[in-house]
Amino acid sequence: MLVIGIVLNALSTIAFGFLTYVDGRYTFLLLSLLLRTLESLGATGAMVAAFSLTAVSFPESVASTFSALEVCYGMGYIVGPTLGALLFEVGDFPLPFIVMGLITLGTSVLVCILMKQDVPSPNKAKTKVMHLMSVPTVLINSIATVITATAMGYYSATLEPHIRGFGLSSVDVGFVFIISGGTYALIAPVVGYICDTGLNPKKVMIMGSILTIISYSIVGPAPFMPLEKSMVLVII
Repeated sequence: MLVIGIVLNALSTIAFGFLTYVDGRYTFLLLSLLLRTLESLGATGAMVAAFSLTAVSFPESVASTFSALEVCYGMGYIVGPTLGALLFEVGDFPLPFIVMGLITLGTSVLVCILMKQDVPSPNKAKTKVMHLMSVPTVLINSIATVITATAMGYYSATLEPHIRGFGLSSVDVGFVFIISGGTYALIAPVVGYICDTGLNPKKVMIMGSILTIISYSIVGPAPFMPLEKSMVLVII
């Protein structure tokens, strides 16, 4: 599943770069939705497989190990916007998708070569999903995860239009996204270590949710806040 997900994600990303040659608004829209759906399916499959293998391989330090994976996610958030902006300046719309797709495809080859054969396979789940979702703790955690992912996706989609009025170049916009990824990469291992050493994860979730609410309120800023739109607020 890991390799299949990576390959599907890579091929969808490469194909997305060629949409600039598609004529017709509705054809472009339909193909965009289709490719983004396939890309998401591939990324989801790869991430689930990676997290499952990690949990099985390091059962004694799940939080710390997962935080290490999140650091990689944060590093990708740093490199991606910057590299994408530079490639866009050089080769316009198709080049960032083609290059990143080829890099992703290369990782599937590395996984096949470097992945040890003795990695334990996750046990097949004997509990049904609906039964798990009936557990209040699991349900609340699932809802919190969905809300967090939605917030991050909304932020990624709306930040560039929000700061467009400041006259930033594509490279400058990429550097703005680095702030989020850099903070994510720095904080993730700290949070993982704290959770592994005894702090109740519920308290961490509550603090994280409060900080998210505050940050989204000031980045706009929200109408009820007596603040003016500025790059300083966006950076904070």
